[in-house]
Amino acid sequence: MVCVTAAVHEALPQRMPFTQASLGEQEIKGFAEPVRVYRVELNPGEPIPIPQEDSQPPTSTKIRSLIVTAAVTFLIVAGSVFYWFKYGLPHEEPASSERMAFPLPDKPSIAVLPFKNMSNDPEQEYFVDGITEDMITDLSQISGLFVIARNSVFTYKDKPTKVKQVAEELGVRYILEGSVRRAGDQIRINAQLIDATSGGHVWAKRYDGSIQYVFALQDKVSAQIVSALATNLTTLEFARIGLVQTKVPQAYDYFLHGMQHYLKATPDHYADAAKYFLHALELDPDFSQAHAVLASVFFKSFRQQFHSVLGLQAFEAWSKTEEHLQQAMEAPTSLALQVASGLSLTGRNHGEAIENAKSATTLEPNDANAHATLAFALIMDGHPEQALASVNLARRLDPHNEYYYVFLQGLSEFGQDNYQKAMTSFEHALELNPELWSSGDGYGCAPTPVAPLLSVYHNLGKKEAIRKLLQDRKFGCPINTTMLSWPYKESRDNDRLSNGLRGAGIPELHLL
Repeated sequence: MVCVTAAVHEALPQRMPFTQASLGEQEIKGFAEPVRVYRVELNPGEPIPIPQEDSQPPTSTKIRSLIVTAAVTFLIVAGSVFYWFKYGLPHEEPASSERMAFPLPDKPSIAVLPFKNMSNDPEQEYFVDGITEDMITDLSQISGLFVIARNSVFTYKDKPTKVKQVAEELGVRYILEGSVRRAGDQIRINAQLIDATSGGHVWAKRYDGSIQYVFALQDKVSAQIVSALATNLTTLEFARIGLVQTKVPQAYDYFLHGMQHYLKATPDHYADAAKYFLHALELDPDFSQAHAVLASVFFKSFRQQFHSVLGLQAFEAWSKTEEHLQQAMEAPTSLALQVASGLSLTGRNHGEAIENAKSATTLEPNDANAHATLAFALIMDGHPEQALASVNLARRLDPHNEYYYVFLQGLSEFGQDNYQKAMTSFEHALELNPELWSSGDGYGCAPTPVAPLLSVYHNLGKKEAIRKLLQDRKFGCPINTTMLSWPYKESRDNDRLSNGLRGAGIPELHLL
């Protein structure tokens, strides 16, 4: 078997005893553009054609000579292309299944590494990161794949890493890496899919187009991955992969700027993100994805009590959350459903909160945040033991972003009166996030490990630990206000936390 280019394929006479099959377009060294390549095999039982003695008149000599020349050319080109395919493709050091931090999932598993910015403008970093994040979101909607979360893969950004290392640390078989070049309104995306267990490249392609068709370019990459991994799409998945969020390039650009701030997850960055999302919506009021993230910003500002940073009163933050969520639900995303779950939970509608969270996990099965949202709703509903499955799946999808999942594990253990284990989890969560918001910075009534850890310390009789935690975290939020952030359904769960806080010396808020 050899491989030939389309030009050689078209030149071969049909009567020759060869079977030819297209391998699609391939990047080949020495060719500026992708080249369509064909696999050529000799038919079973057929001998290699050899020149016959000429019984034709002398006038056919020139024709025979051309045929022989074409055959020789074919063998030279075919041999060269075959050599390149066998030895010229880059080959990575294979990952070891035995050394992987986690067992490989029972479905094709993939990590999308942050694409490299090949533009001459470092200011385009936000755009390149946005392409990567959109790619992860697209793939995360496919139930037949196991996709590592954005937070974990971005820990490798701008770091010298090997495919083998990434695969072993994240426990995946496939790695997608690539680059983006943007010049004016033109985009070039280079992507390559690598099988880390063999070190071989599954495919490598280049995609060129205008910023106006950026979603179509992303869809081509996603479709290539789905095809290469032999993954079947459901009808809903197929429809959503091709969904265009906005047809206004500048609105998409504002959206990507906003996401750069949103993902940094501080009150000031949330305020900056909101400005960009609002600009995007001015240009495209129907941009559902922008409505969803803006609803998330306003809901977080309400729930974590930094609404003043956005220049809002608490009731205004709540009202804006509802306003933008209503728009987002016209074409719901996983994030929109997570916000809907949070609103339902805050309103003590636990059943609706759980249903919204489950819908988010159905819509985007690989969204770690969706599974974490479901876990929190289950704990607040009085089913902490059921929440652990969702917590563990979220941690597996996002192994380098453990803080919140360890916190949720602690909440599950706390809800089952397993104070010793809960203490270990809460303390570990605080170690993972030492800059965690607490009442010392003005946002402390938000749900964090501090309040349940104080309760755990009281139940375990650890008075010195209580004193030190209060000193380090300056917890000054009264019990009444604290409990507003913990929408427990069952009185036993509510009493477990409030009585523990009371025993730890946290005061009540006495209204006149």
